[in-house]
Amino acid sequence: MDATNRWIEQFNDYTSIRGKSIPVQICHYTKLENLKSIIINKCFWATKIQEFKDPNEGVASLKALKNIDDNIDSNAKAKLSNIISSDHNLKEYINRFPGYVVCFSTDINSTYMKTDFNSNDTSFGRECSIVFNTQRLLNSLSIVTKNSIIRKGIFKYGNIIYDKSRQNAIVNSEIQNLWNYLYQDPTMNIDDRIEYLLRKVYYLGTYFKIPHENINLQSPKVSAQEKEYRILVNLCYDPKGIIVNLLPEEYEESNDFEKRHHINIQYGLESIDCVYVDSNDDKKELTDELHKHQIDNLLIKARL
Repeated sequence: MDATNRWIEQFNDYTSIRGKSIPVQICHYTKLENLKSIIINKCFWATKIQEFKDPNEGVASLKALKNIDDNIDSNAKAKLSNIISSDHNLKEYINRFPGYVVCFSTDINSTYMKTDFNSNDTSFGRECSIVFNTQRLLNSLSIVTKNSIIRKGIFKYGNIIYDKSRQNAIVNSEIQNLWNYLYQDPTMNIDDRIEYLLRKVYYLGTYFKIPHENINLQSPKVSAQEKEYRILVNLCYDPKGIIVNLLPEEYEESNDFEKRHHINIQYGLESIDCVYVDSNDDKKELTDELHKHQIDNLLIKARL
């Protein structure tokens, strides 16, 4: 394998996040009305990373670059330091990289996700959930662009990492491995090397969370009890390592608190193992609504 192929392979490798195996099932918690839409349209709304309320979203990994050792040369260190020298510079940099996320939990019967998560936001109910077979779900994912349907290469997935020491270890390993491969490619100049390093470290950082107890609409509570599992959609990379923007059209959604943007991710209903609702009345309402759309073979259970 030549130098170019080595860094491209490393660049697209998210094994450090997802590990060598995936959970058998993952669960998406949501409101009843949202649940209907997700099933009927066979579609998730993937929210733009930059619009998440957690101020640490995607930033922790880049800040860790301040502690880099001698893995990269002094000229590159100076350029990196300029980018990550302030929160303002970091935010400007992050806003250049579109990325969209759908959040799940590996806890398929989580009291925390149903009752404690964002409990101060009364508009944010999570009384319903969809339990997916993880492998079938990942195999069925696709996005539709103006020119094609994309099923592979654009989706990254894995567990959120809450432990800071593990976060730092992942960043340090990525710096060492990716930078070495980039440096060995004679076609790359220093600015290109830094660009690819920062992009990869940033996207890895979208799987890092820093637990804290601040509960307000501007900075929601973050807890390892979420056991979050994330599917990330970002820019594609062709076999030559060139960044290709294959992201589909972005849509805007609004509520009383904010405006957000999302893209649509299609999935297959065959990946659903079970649907949970809050009561028998909700079960009847959901069953009747799905029947109108000729969806009659899902297992639906009432928690009460």
